[in-house]
Amino acid sequence: MDPCSTHAEERLVSTHCSADTKTGSLDARQSDHPSGTPSGTTPQVHNRDSDPVNSEPLVVQQARKLLHKRLKVCVKDGRELIGEFQCLDKQGNLILGNTFQQIRDPNSLPGQPPEERHMGQVLVPAAHRVSCELEDQQAVADLRDAVTDTLAGSAALRYWCTDHILKCFLQARNWNLSNATKMLRATLEWRQSYQPHAITWDDIREEARTKRQFILEPRDKEGRLVIVMRRRLQTSTDWAMGIKFLVYHLEVACRLADEEGTGKLTWLVDFEGSTRANSPPMKVALQTIHLMQNHYPERMGLALCYHAPLFFSCMWKAVRPFMDTVTINKAVCPFMDTITINKVCFAPDFKAGRQLLAEKLGL
Repeated sequence: MDPCSTHAEERLVSTHCSADTKTGSLDARQSDHPSGTPSGTTPQVHNRDSDPVNSEPLVVQQARKLLHKRLKVCVKDGRELIGEFQCLDKQGNLILGNTFQQIRDPNSLPGQPPEERHMGQVLVPAAHRVSCELEDQQAVADLRDAVTDTLAGSAALRYWCTDHILKCFLQARNWNLSNATKMLRATLEWRQSYQPHAITWDDIREEARTKRQFILEPRDKEGRLVIVMRRRLQTSTDWAMGIKFLVYHLEVACRLADEEGTGKLTWLVDFEGSTRANSPPMKVALQTIHLMQNHYPERMGLALCYHAPLFFSCMWKAVRPFMDTVTINKAVCPFMDTITINKVCFAPDFKAGRQLLAEKLGL
């Protein structure tokens, strides 16, 4: 079944969902970028005759834009189903994935989140559907309301807690409001105590002089920032300072990624010359994983490991159970060469990519 059938029911796009972007409902003009079209980007003009997507009927193009977005569907018996839009057939029947049913208690206190029941994949017949709208903005608003008390006491937290940040936490917890709220509260508490936004270049100057970690100036082929880590240049055993150095780069890279509209990062870890002596202990490795998964969720677009040594595979097996499945699937691991890195990450011009790796990374 084609997820965007040519005769897909237009009511999903036009009748049940208005084009008012202020209410978060459907709008074919709405950008998929976390922060809109990046500044300085020139829109590309496609030839409709040669572009199969643009030659499709308008209703199909609009439905295709909704693929993998969160929709809230109200059915005739009064239930609200929230899930990921996966398919729409010719009869207008809708398939949602990772669906939650929201049950609102009329006696609940104001601001109290509704009870949620996970339903998995759900088929919603067109005859039973009353309305359908984008849920992203409503979910973000609900999450912000849930942590309003914490945000009220800190201007720094309010500045950091953008809609895109909130969406990352919701995605990391499969749009479960209760779990996302718990995760976000833990991060807000960590940010209040650790003060990552207050770390300056002077604080990490000594670590930076080793040049073992830096942000690569060119972006990868998906437009993501690339953070390079060179394990062989790890000389200090002050692991607390090493974590602070990592947090500094995460803060800078995430801010730049959001400004450029990608919101994701690529990690290139160079293990050439790495030994057990310059590798972090297991405790530090687990602390790093916890930091990135719980305080910087949905930031990793890709992780590349270059020439990982044999002992790395043992460490990988040890820490893997503590990692999220989505994170694991983004890692391209041991024994990669420069050719593989070039094909996976950098520009399609092999010579240019190889020269880039040679000049910037010494690979």
